Amino acid sequence: MNYGLKLLGREKIWLWVMLLPTLIGLVFGTVGSLLATLGLSFFDWDLINKPTWAGLSNYEALVKNADYVKAFTNTLKFSAEYVPAVVIISLLLAVLLNRKIRGVGIFRTIYFLPAVTSAVASALV
Repeated sequence: MNYGLKLLGREKIWLWVMLLPTLIGLVFGTVGSLLATLGLSFFDWDLINKPTWAGLSNYEALVKNADYVKAFTNTLKFSAEYVPAVVIISLLLAVLLNRKIRGVGIFRTIYFLPAVTSAVASALV
């Protein structure tokens, strides 16, 4: 039977039963790691001796480090320039590939050839 995109009640329950272990692991893995890292950032610990409370001195040293500040500003600049450029270029390329332009089939072939070639090479090995 074709239900379309609408799920029945029993199917919704099984959907959540199947997804729940992965979602729990994902949430605890992500949130747990984030909280553990945040907690450890307030300590000075060399993994051999007991951790000692450092308070905000780690963050203070980080902000005063010229290399970190330079790397952080470079990352922000790169993200502010690169992400919008990639989105715009990708959107324009997608629009062009969907138009009925002469020679678009050849361009599609050339564009998708690297992805197809690696998949075929992997399948042959």
